[in-house]
Amino acid sequence: MMALKPKDAVFQVRVERDLLERFRVICEVREMTVSFAIRRFMQHQVEQEEARQRTQSRGGDRTA
Repeated sequence: MMALKPKDAVFQVRVERDLLERFRVICEVREMTVSFAIRRFMQHQVEQEEARQRTQSRGGDRTA
């Protein structure tokens, strides 16, 4: 098993209680923590944006 990276920042978000509870249920079903799911989402978004920017800088996407 891979060791967890130490975290060096805290991120707080205000959400509706109902939304948080519904998300917790989804995470429990998927056997992951809420924090892990949010980190995974954030990582995916960053990777997608960086890939998009690389494509644009190469002239691959001329629609803006």
